[in-house]
Parts: sequence; C-alpha cells; structure tokens
Amino acid sequence: MLDDAHYWAATQFGSADLGDARRTGRLVSTMAAIARAPDESLPRQLGSIAGAKAAVAMAECKDIGATTTADNGAGQIPWVKTPIYLVSQEQMGDFVCKHPYWLKIDEVYKNVPDKKPACQ
Repeated sequence: MLDDAHYWAATQFGSADLGDARRTGRLVSTMAAIARAPDESLPRQLGSIAGAKAAVAMAECKDIGATTTADNGAGQIPWVKTPIYLVSQEQMGDFVCKHPYWLKIDEVYKNVPDKKPACQ
C-alpha cells in the first residue's frame, strides 16, 4: 500500500524523463522519503548515508556508481554504499541556487522566507 507521501511524489515526479526508469523511481522514492520527514537530515530521511550520497549525486546529475539494484516497492532502483557529502546550513543557499532542478527555492525556504537567498 502506498502512503500519501509516495502518492504525492509519484504525481509530482513520476513522469520525469531522466533517461532511465530506475532514476525516475529513485527520484520518486527519494522525494517521498523527504516528504515523510521534512525536518530531518537527508541521511535520516533516506535511511542511510549512502542514500543521501546517491540523492546528492542525482541532484548534481552525476553517475551514482551503482553496481546493484534494490526494489523500492515501485521497481528496481540503483543501490550504492558510498561516503556522504553533506550540505551544511551555510552552504544550502548556494546549493539551491546552483541546483534549481532539485527543489524550488520557495519550497526549500517556505518555513523561513526571511533566510531565502537571492539567486543570480
């Protein structure tokens, strides 16, 4: 049974053409996990440091180096075990400005609009 977060993520991101259905599945499952726990860190939202590293690599359009897959309930997705690159609070503004395809800046800063940076 799919939960509300997965339903939302599937409707918002399920039709994304990322060149591989597994990447689209990874995007949907990643966004659903983030939606379930928006106040948590990325490793906690995704259940592991490896999951967070893969999410950042996907946001940066990098090869995530997956050599195997895991079934996320919607299909096979790339599975990796790698070190993590964390985006600190100080780096977040620069990150969202440079990666507009990840999350819309208004969504990232909806609870703290006074901290929203001016992207150039």
